[in-house]
Formats: sequence, structure tokens, C-alpha cells
Amino acid sequence: MGIGDIASTLVQVPGLLKLKKGMQPRPKSDKDCIARLVEDKAERFGERTAVIFEGNSVTWGELNAAANRYARTLEDLGVARGDTVSVLMENRIEFLTTVVALSKLGAVAGLINTNLREQPLIHCVTVTESKKCVFGGELTEAIQSVKSELHLAEGSDYLFVPDSDGTPAPNWAQDLDAASAERESANLPQTGDVTLGETACYIFTSGTTGLPKAAVLSNRRFMASAGLAASAGRKVTQEASLYI
Repeated sequence: MGIGDIASTLVQVPGLLKLKKGMQPRPKSDKDCIARLVEDKAERFGERTAVIFEGNSVTWGELNAAANRYARTLEDLGVARGDTVSVLMENRIEFLTTVVALSKLGAVAGLINTNLREQPLIHCVTVTESKKCVFGGELTEAIQSVKSELHLAEGSDYLFVPDSDGTPAPNWAQDLDAASAERESANLPQTGDVTLGETACYIFTSGTTGLPKAAVLSNRRFMASAGLAASAGRKVTQEASLYI
């Protein structure tokens, strides 16, 4: 091994040490979740950009405040700790806001593949015993075609998130943005009680060889995988921008 190889190896040591430390599982009883991580970033770096998507951007403070407003609306509609809410939405800022909002309540986000239609879509909402369904305006037709086969109530259990085209919510769904617009944006007290052992998300397979199957992602696994990928894998710093 030459001097160059030795130097190259030494450069990797800090990252490898972080990786080793991060591989030690934290107790499931520890109180932590993705929502608390967002709250921390909002407190420390509130004015910094958190997400940029198709010409739109939000700061950490704005993302956290929007998630708090969503969470309070969902709570008033009956969503509580441990409940599952199906989420069917294309990639955009509101998708992240919804996932963080559910985390703040200790609820579970059932993340449904946006390509699913008819029976596979019905299956994903039903098998998780979802209490509500949050869907993007771009996928209204997908939900409308199956809602008669679902256990969810029209008017109260379907929550519409507008897309950029300005299409209004259908008469069988509530507009989540409008309903949450005037809600309080301060952090919710119950977020601090959510533990690592609780389920954060269900992530569904594509269903190419049968009905989609749900992989369970706990708060501990969610945070560990994200943290390791950022710090040890991609070596992301506070000044970095990550393109996905």
C-alpha cells in the first residue's frame, strides 16, 4: 500500500466511525421521530431552505409550520396516535408536509404507489385499516373510481390537496389546505411522546406479482437509514444541497 492509498483511507475514517456509531440501534422506547427532527431543524435553521421543487421552495420554519397546521386539522377530524392514514400524492412539497404532519400525531402514513388503480389501490387502503385518505388533486380520478368500494365516508374521510392547476376539491372530499389555512402553527405537545419503536410508514411494493405488500418502517429504522445515508454515505453537511 502506497502513501496515496494510506492517505485516501485515512480520509474515510471519520465517515466510517460515524457509520459504526450509527449502526448501534437506539432503544425502541426512546422518544424521537421524523417530526421532532423537523422541529429541531426549524428551531436551529428556520430561515434556511429545506425543500426546492419545481420552482417552489420552503424554509425549515415554513415546512414545520405547515405540518403543524395539517396535523391540527387531521387531529380535529379524529386522527390519533397509532391510526393509519393513506397518502396518495405525487412528489411535491405537500407530500412531505403530510408525512411530517402524521408523524407529529404519532399516526402512520400509508404511502401508496401512485401508479396503482382499481383493486390494488382498494387493497392498500383496506389492508392498513386507514382512517382517512389524503390525496393530491392530480390523483382525484384514481380515488373517485374506487371510493364506492372503500370503507371511508365521503365528505369527512377524504382529504384533497390541490395541485398547481387550481382544480377545486370534489364535493365528496375536504380541501386540506383550505381547512388548515387558519390553524395554529406552533408545535404540538404530543409529538414529544412518540417513540422510535412506533410505526412511521407503510411502504408498498409495486404489486407486479400479486397485490401490493406493505413493508413496515418504524421511526427508528426511518431515522437511522436517513441519517446514515446523509452523514456517512453522502457526507451531507449543513451547507449542502441534495438533488434527488
